[in-house]
Amino acid sequence: MSQSVSNREKEEEMDPKVKKALAITIFATILLCIFIGSVAVGNMTGPSYQYQKAVHSHMENAYGASTPELMQSQLDLAMQGMRQLGLTEDLYGKLMPWQQTPDWRMDYCYLHLQAIIDRCHEVIDWRNHQDLSSGQVTDIYNQKMNNLRGFIIEGGWSDWIAQNAFYVNYHPFYYVWWPIVGVIAGIFVILAWIMAFAMLSAVSDDPIKLFWWYMLWLIITVAILIIAAMWMVGR
Repeated sequence: MSQSVSNREKEEEMDPKVKKALAITIFATILLCIFIGSVAVGNMTGPSYQYQKAVHSHMENAYGASTPELMQSQLDLAMQGMRQLGLTEDLYGKLMPWQQTPDWRMDYCYLHLQAIIDRCHEVIDWRNHQDLSSGQVTDIYNQKMNNLRGFIIEGGWSDWIAQNAFYVNYHPFYYVWWPIVGVIAGIFVILAWIMAFAMLSAVSDDPIKLFWWYMLWLIITVAILIIAAMWMVGR
């Protein structure tokens, strides 16, 4: 009888540790929710959305265009969007002075896009002098369109300099500090979860089973948050 009372008192002594571990877990999860939610909201309304709307959406449209005329018009709109965002020819897509080389300068980006537009004109001129009813000519035309698409994403999207330049020159927080904040928040959340698990395993009869259940819960939680954020951004 006295032993059962002693065990009950021991369990009651352990309860505060369990409560503290759960509180830490919940706090870390809430912090993760806030961070992922902030990233999602930032992508929907912040600089990422501004650039996507003004420039990169037109690049994607150009890549999917079925005619050289449509491709050319979308590339023109992308270049107009760059200028509307204040991306002048003298800006660089890198922050540090030793990184600011000609291949990261906006004038090269504009020249590269203009070269693709000139190729669109060449394809238009060639097509207008051909008989597209011929299967062989149609195959050549389709190959020329594929070549144009290849130039748009050659080694990555052709607006890569503009995207970096937009963040570096007008939104450096997103370029430099936001990733640092993300790493710090991630480390804090991981350490909090580890601390909470250590507290729970100290009062658990089966630490290994507890570990796998805890890991499963964390994986499901993180997956749900990421999927929710992707769904919010994609709306």
